[in-house]
Amino acid sequence: SPEYGTQSPSQVYTESDSEGRSEAGYKSALKFVRGQEGEFAFPTLELLDDAPSSKLTVSQDELNQTARALNETLATFGIDIEEDRIEKHPGPVITRFEFKPVAGIKVNQVVSLADDLALALQAKRIRIVAPIPGKAAIGVEIPNRNPQRVYLKEILSSNLFRETKYRLALALGKTISGEPFIADLAKMPHLL
Repeated sequence: SPEYGTQSPSQVYTESDSEGRSEAGYKSALKFVRGQEGEFAFPTLELLDDAPSSKLTVSQDELNQTARALNETLATFGIDIEEDRIEKHPGPVITRFEFKPVAGIKVNQVVSLADDLALALQAKRIRIVAPIPGKAAIGVEIPNRNPQRVYLKEILSSNLFRETKYRLALALGKTISGEPFIADLAKMPHLL
């Protein structure tokens, strides 16, 4: 068969006509696919809803209280934290608490406490990232009590999406830290 774009419109119409398509439908399809009668204009982002607010749904008091409870629970099981310092990284859906255990504490000791920590922190589930890639720390990811909605308009209007070099940019959502996350659909043919 001829390559795409080498058939004349009459050849394409003759084949389409046998399937019962109208001439008007054919012309609009030709305009969209080939762009011969004018360039296709993408719809504006005004069609999408604005996010009500980009403010995080986790208060500083709640972060501090959870960090204190995490520290106390770890201490109960004999795991001490360097300088009793826990870093807090709130995101739209999950908050990551990072800490560095004192020397002599094995990573497996912390990982084995996942269920006990979830019970003590009154969380449905938690995820322990041990160690955090690129850091000498352990992360405990706890779902926020009131997760923030992520709106498509936020991702599509971000600089990351507008300036991407991806051929088929796909807006997936936000990362744990609240940054827009996109992927290249062209590199994922299994999803097509």
